[in-house]
Amino acid sequence: MSPMPDRSGTTMKKRASGKKSSGDRKQRLAAALRANLQRRKSQARQRQAGGTEKSKSKTDSE
Repeated sequence: MSPMPDRSGTTMKKRASGKKSSGDRKQRLAAALRANLQRRKSQARQRQAGGTEKSKSKTDSE
């Protein structure tokens, strides 16, 4: 029987044996935050420019 994965998808066995430095975690979190910020900025720009194609086609068909 294989170990059950935790919420992040890694197994408890892997996480216990393969501990990484907190610096690596900070780098991953920082990269994820940057990507999230870029995505949110892009969404905000699209809203200011009049929305996405999906919302345009939805309102045109009504």
